[in-house]
Amino acid sequence: MGSGSVQWRLSGLFMEFRNTGSFDHFHDGIDITDVPAPTGELVFPVDNGTVETIYYGGDNSYVSITHSQGTGRTVYLHIDPNDNLTSGQPVSVGTLLGSVRDIAGPGDHLHFNEGFNYAEVNPLQSGHIAPFDDER
Repeated sequence: MGSGSVQWRLSGLFMEFRNTGSFDHFHDGIDITDVPAPTGELVFPVDNGTVETIYYGGDNSYVSITHSQGTGRTVYLHIDPNDNLTSGQPVSVGTLLGSVRDIAGPGDHLHFNEGFNYAEVNPLQSGHIAPFDDER
């Protein structure tokens, strides 16, 4: 999301329990945000790949990318997808996927999800695609 020199804050962690009252669940990705909220921030893929799905569904709009280098699939949720993208289109790390949308509810953020062999994985684990560098 945005410039590679920015350290984004995580507001939701992988497998954190979400007690929403109507749809209790474990969080299947991470939420990347900033203060103030990142509405309008540009979103780029973390690795080269191919556009799998572009979904226009209001607050739940997303783009999913399949990756050829053993990394599986990544999903970028709560974005306004780039109208120039098409399913099957090759993308690189510099390809604009869209921008973070102004959503109702828990605050504006990019929900980032990584899957491998049809299972969700923690993208912050060693050996997976990490959307930021931990400078600790």
